[in-house]
Amino acid sequence: MTPPRLIVLTGISAAGKTTVGRLLAGSFERGAFVEGDQVREMVRTGRVDMTPEPGEQALDQLHLRYRQAAALADSFVEAGFTAVVEDVIIGDGLRAFLAAVRSPLVHLVVLAPATGAVDARESARDKTGYGGEWTVEVLDRMFRADTPRLGLWLDSSGQTPAETVREILDRLPESLLSDPPALIRTERLLLRRVQEADLPAVVQIQCDPAANEFNATLPTPAQAADLLAGWLGEWAEHGIGYWAIVRADTGETIGLGGLSVRRMAGEDGFNLYYRFRPGAWGQGYATEMARAAMAWADRAAPDRPVFVVTVPENTAARRVAAKLGMAPIGVTDEYVHKGEPIMALFRRPRPAPDELHTQRLWLRRVRRADLPVVREIQGDPATNQYKVAPPSSAQVAGQLTEWLESWAEHGIGYWLVILAETGEVVGIGGLEPHVLRGQPVLNLYYRFRPSAWGRGYAPEMATAAIEWAATALPDRPVHVATATANDNAIRVAAKLGMARVGRTDEYAIKGLALYRKPLPEPEELHTERLWLHRLGADDLAGFAEIQSDPETNRFSRKPATPEAVAELLGRIVEDWVRDGISYWAVRLADTGELLGYGGLRHAIVDGRPSLNLAYRFRPSAWGKGYAPEMARAAVDWARRARPELPVSVVTHFDNTASIRVAEKLGFVLVGSTEYGGQGVSALYRDPAVRTPEG
Repeated sequence: MTPPRLIVLTGISAAGKTTVGRLLAGSFERGAFVEGDQVREMVRTGRVDMTPEPGEQALDQLHLRYRQAAALADSFVEAGFTAVVEDVIIGDGLRAFLAAVRSPLVHLVVLAPATGAVDARESARDKTGYGGEWTVEVLDRMFRADTPRLGLWLDSSGQTPAETVREILDRLPESLLSDPPALIRTERLLLRRVQEADLPAVVQIQCDPAANEFNATLPTPAQAADLLAGWLGEWAEHGIGYWAIVRADTGETIGLGGLSVRRMAGEDGFNLYYRFRPGAWGQGYATEMARAAMAWADRAAPDRPVFVVTVPENTAARRVAAKLGMAPIGVTDEYVHKGEPIMALFRRPRPAPDELHTQRLWLRRVRRADLPVVREIQGDPATNQYKVAPPSSAQVAGQLTEWLESWAEHGIGYWLVILAETGEVVGIGGLEPHVLRGQPVLNLYYRFRPSAWGRGYAPEMATAAIEWAATALPDRPVHVATATANDNAIRVAAKLGMARVGRTDEYAIKGLALYRKPLPEPEELHTERLWLHRLGADDLAGFAEIQSDPETNRFSRKPATPEAVAELLGRIVEDWVRDGISYWAVRLADTGELLGYGGLRHAIVDGRPSLNLAYRFRPSAWGKGYAPEMARAAVDWARRARPELPVSVVTHFDNTASIRVAEKLGFVLVGSTEYGGQGVSALYRDPAVRTPEG
């Protein structure tokens, strides 16, 4: 037998609710119908009807009508009937109506025919639901814009009442509202909307000295009664509030808790509150109740965050918040009375990158309302020591506008950097999409109050930003651009594992030093002075200039024609794709200047598989030790990554500079070779690598 249930049927006037409701109730073995207009007609004098801009009396009478209709329908369900209750229940009133329901099985069906169908039905019936400011279009617009999308919505425009009833019955499971907020079941608990009859339990729990360990004063019974009255008012106003927390197996009320509508930390949300009898502590009831409350909030109001407020010393409450996946986001004095401590504030992090959390910091996406604190930090002379002058107030406002536009366009930008435990704003930082050297990148920026310097906040914030970017935007490397004299920023870059990759004029301040994390070896190698990166087609101009220089061709027998240069670069690019190693562009790390190229290519040298080491530098770079510095990095990599292959150097017997480099590397002369097509040349090998041949 189908258990009795309550079906709420709503829609605007002339949507067909009354006719459909009567037929629907009659389709059950035991069905009852509660008509909203009949409840409304019970007020014979002094009635104030609703308008598009209702007054306080009209709203009070509307909620009275809702409560009476819900109570009548509940009484039928308790007597074993399936009750269908219909009325114009739209906007925020829907949550209030559902909150007034006590029945455990509640369905919601919303009739939403087109305005043309409503006009036709309105003109065909005896009574009228419209007039003056109330038009079908006005009410329909309010209905669709403000009514929560709960239950089963039906466009019944082209249906007869009987057809609408058949569709409702066919799709009745879709209309079930799981866990109506007035009664929620968990594995061990019943969360039941508080009632006036709960006053004795409220007084016992709220006035228990042990349960008030962290309160400055102990509430009196009268104050506990005032609390209960406030909780009942919240249910009537918002459709959610506090529950009596009841053990399902014994029926004992072991605590009180729930969700109150609050604006906290600049957001409209819910405050999650609970208090239990000491005998119920330590058994996981708080976490179980809180998870059920948050699950309801996620379904019913997913745009409203849930907060937990507790004194910092309340370690039990902090543990519950952590189990709920919440993070600290500062403190609040909203709940502080005279003599009481400041309260710690917790909430679940918003999805990254809108929010990131670290051990000590809360990174929150900047908002327009943050302008005053942004002006303080951006305009501080101490934070502008590497600029000509601090930005003006108008310039800072323009910067904030650009940051907000970056979030809107790219889904990433700058955060406020906030101390999680106190809520103090200590800085600004984030990731700015940028194009650098023709490549999309993320520029890592930060600026902290001087009082926050030297405490490790910058690398902590930056690490969180880089870790997010590595997962979410792996194709966009993160760069730091800073003044060459900014030792603090350079130290932070080093802590982040970044290396110098030249400098840039592509920002407002020219000549900034550029840092980023090295690409995986052997794509990139870094030495004390040099930056070696995979040679590619973008490097053709510099490569051709070096290859074509007569000085660099003293010992070459092959002319460096443009065609030959392009062909060689093409082979180098193919080597990288096929072998995963070839020649690097060799740049000065501090400036990015191209000094030369060099690297390792797979080769068969005198019948032996080898890695042949070769290089060529601009004449202006000769005699400064760059060749042995580059070569040593290449050989060290080869010994680690290709230990089975000997590294060879093939050079002209008269090329004393190249021979000196080979000897500095510890290579030994093993004979002569004609490898490379340059005639008879000296062959040097790395003695650290032993081959089967010796």
